[in-house]
Amino acid sequence: MHQLLDCCAYDNRWSRRHPLEKLVFGGGMLLLALLLPPPGGLAVLATVSVVTLLGPRINPLVYLKVLALPFFFILLGIGSVLISLSLEQGSFSLGLAPQGAELAWKLLNRALGASSAMLFLALTTPIAEWIALVRHPALREVGDLALLIYRFIFTFFRTAQTLRTAQEARNGYRTLRTGMHSAGLLLSRLLIRVLDRVRGMETGMAVRGYEGQMLLLTRQERLSWRSVTGFLAVEALLAMVVLLAPWVHYVG
Repeated sequence: MHQLLDCCAYDNRWSRRHPLEKLVFGGGMLLLALLLPPPGGLAVLATVSVVTLLGPRINPLVYLKVLALPFFFILLGIGSVLISLSLEQGSFSLGLAPQGAELAWKLLNRALGASSAMLFLALTTPIAEWIALVRHPALREVGDLALLIYRFIFTFFRTAQTLRTAQEARNGYRTLRTGMHSAGLLLSRLLIRVLDRVRGMETGMAVRGYEGQMLLLTRQERLSWRSVTGFLAVEALLAMVVLLAPWVHYVG
């Protein structure tokens, strides 16, 4: 997933746009997804998806694959809101939570809209440019720490995927018993492998002359105020359509 995001971020039609332009659109859509009443989140999802596919020209299959991951966790969250589990007189009862459908509907709207806005930012701009955009002398250490955490997270998942692939090649998950044994071995070796990778990263930084400050090589693009104005106009138009549409009062 890390390599997929990086490839899309560096190789899209909007990769040479100023990061602030994309932040205006993605950040504005994120605020609209959180603030607009239902179905404002779905309207944000549709708008961001159209812009992502037609503007930066992100591959539709890649976009759906990346969007499927947060959608899975959104469904889990909706299930916990929609279903009520209670203990009465020594027995469990399972049913629909009071006002659970309404809360699940609002959660689905906001979560889908916000996820699409965040994915737009991740798919169109490399992490190094985001760090450089918010980098200030007083926040330099915070930016360096964020970049290292970003690398560490995907190092963790890539190592886990490599270990699981090696186990599957040896029929490690053929049965339930062997699968549980293989999962235990994976967890026991995962931390050791990840720490080795992290030590390698630390050694590589020391060899390259790291002295407490990470140097980032980023492109210096000109900020287009025309694009910023256009993005703000699209967001204002979307907010007006959602707020003034008569069906919002029935759906929300």
